[in-house]
Amino acid sequence: MTFIIRSNLLFRRAVAPLSFVLALTKSNALDVIKKTLNQRCDMDTALLLKALGDPTRFMIFQQILSRKHCVRSLSKKLGISESAVSQHMKILREAGLVYGERFGYHIHYLPSQDVLDFLSGEFAKMKDLSFQLCREPGVCNCEFREKRIGYEYFV
Repeated sequence: MTFIIRSNLLFRRAVAPLSFVLALTKSNALDVIKKTLNQRCDMDTALLLKALGDPTRFMIFQQILSRKHCVRSLSKKLGISESAVSQHMKILREAGLVYGERFGYHIHYLPSQDVLDFLSGEFAKMKDLSFQLCREPGVCNCEFREKRIGYEYFV
């Protein structure tokens, strides 16, 4: 038997044996969930960016950022078939970028604010790292750069 620990942030799954999960206390369970999220952080960022990497999905996501949309309204607005929009929405949902609310017969999609906050934080970290980078033209910080002394090279 397995038990699925599901994160509300990125909807990734960590599978553990049931005997292990039954032995967990509330505080231990939170530690396991946090550890699982930290281990998968890089992969989830890549997964989110990969989901947004397709131009059509990116256009769909931009439309959803402005207001709620159902598959039919997205297909009419973007000029692509409903089945194509549905397949793109499946990928965006699995990545955790959007979620749906049922409104009668239709499902209206909205962006997931938690994931947007996560991506915003990741881009802020990248920006900070980029600012720390030495950009002087004559300076090379390569680890394996050969040092030149006179005309001889030493490694």
